Amino acid sequence: MVLAAETREELQTEVQLWKDRLQRYGLRLNIEKTGYMECGARIEDGTICVDGNDLKKVECFEYFGSKIASIGDILSDVLGRANAAWMKWRTTTGTLCDKKMPIRLKYKVYRTVVRPVVLHGTECWAATKVTKQVLHTMEMRMLRWSMGVTLKDKVSNEMVRSTFGVAPIIDKMREARLRWFGHVCRTEEESVAETALNLNVKGTRSRGRPKTCWLVKSGMAEVQLTTKDADDRNKVRDQKDLAKEYAMKVEKKLQSRRHSKLKMEIAILKLVSAERTQSHFTTIIDRGKKETFFFLVMQLVGRSLANLKMTRPLRVFSMSTGLGVGIQCLEACEDLHKYGFIHRDLKPANYACGLGEKKRVVYILDFGIARKILNSKGELKAPRQTVRFKGTIRFASIACHTNIEMGPKDDCESWFYLLLDLIVARGLLWKSVCDKDAVLKLKKDMRQEKKNAAFEGIKCVEELCKIMEYIDSLQYQDRVDYDYIYKLVELKPCRLRTIVVDGRVVLLVNEQNSNALVLKEQELNEAHFTVVG
Repeated sequence: MVLAAETREELQTEVQLWKDRLQRYGLRLNIEKTGYMECGARIEDGTICVDGNDLKKVECFEYFGSKIASIGDILSDVLGRANAAWMKWRTTTGTLCDKKMPIRLKYKVYRTVVRPVVLHGTECWAATKVTKQVLHTMEMRMLRWSMGVTLKDKVSNEMVRSTFGVAPIIDKMREARLRWFGHVCRTEEESVAETALNLNVKGTRSRGRPKTCWLVKSGMAEVQLTTKDADDRNKVRDQKDLAKEYAMKVEKKLQSRRHSKLKMEIAILKLVSAERTQSHFTTIIDRGKKETFFFLVMQLVGRSLANLKMTRPLRVFSMSTGLGVGIQCLEACEDLHKYGFIHRDLKPANYACGLGEKKRVVYILDFGIARKILNSKGELKAPRQTVRFKGTIRFASIACHTNIEMGPKDDCESWFYLLLDLIVARGLLWKSVCDKDAVLKLKKDMRQEKKNAAFEGIKCVEELCKIMEYIDSLQYQDRVDYDYIYKLVELKPCRLRTIVVDGRVVLLVNEQNSNALVLKEQELNEAHFTVVG
């Protein structure tokens, strides 16, 4: 348990409140095991008291296995990690130091048992030359001892690593840091990690050389990566032509896996490619399998709609942009249904814009949990009695929540939630709710008493309600009238008004890119206008 405060007085109040709350439940604060730590350049005089007893002041304390020092130094944490790794190494010396054991087995033991002890939590380390040297020395001593090689044998560190097939632990630490940074870049808006990444600290630092901070920029420069590459986590390059970049997916072979997600994705993309109607689908470049995994290489696309939305003001698209994107998303969904498949996981993260000339094209991605709904005769399969939950809680249909067989209409319902997520500033009503049952209740309330709250801040609510009511009226076996939805969506960017000019009815249109009303017929006298609708 950690309490944080900006001043000693605030901390004193928080500690006393915490102690009082513990007493309500029959618990008490252990004074001997409780301490406090002060950080910063200015250290105030005084102590923290609980019922007249002074708490001890510490310079370092351990929190979730990591040691936090008052001066912001990580050396004590690094030494603690190294000692823990040596303890784990000693428990495995029966294997690591046995000359009869193959090197490959020793490598697996070191990689899976010993090294993770050191790398735990290193993503946030601002490693200096001293701390890097500590880890390097620790690793090389372990590897040499395991091989039975000493410094007198004059075997270089590179030769030892080559024999073991082990990458330097500093490189693995950088890899873990950049991987976590990629997760932070792709995380949901308003998450703790994303908030901390964009946090602006008030005040100024003291004079002198600044301390080493998070090493993301230098790490990305060493491996020639940029922040944009964090969004393209599957990007690969052609070794024969480095200018050509593709996306690659890999799936590990598992005996326990009943259905291969990659196999379903390949089947859909092959079918679309054969029909030559792949306007919203990526192109397959290569596919195959190795001893331990399957792989798929396909056309590389740009950032997902979820990431693009994060860059917009208020983290939401404008009405015209959102509806234009929504139409393309529904077109991709319609094409998928024509081939006899349903996606079952439509969400902004599974749509992305193209690159280059295709930058205005929206592509549908990730068919791992898609399902074929037509049998060999081209007829709709009979619905199953119960099905497991498939998809993402935030965008799942009501049928998915209630374990009812999903059809094309359920993809349309997920698309509708996706559309609201793109254009409503406050997001979906259940945006911050994680409980599946609570989300289901909010989705039902959205159709009743909370209808106004769901569409708060946007215009043309009438058409959106009509779309929702139409989708709710469909059953599993019903065909979706996509043209009806398109017409309602296309009406929303501009509301038409009719005026009478010299006895003639003229349409006055609100342009998508302007707030001013523009009259389409020129050279009309404004004094003759009479608004009638």
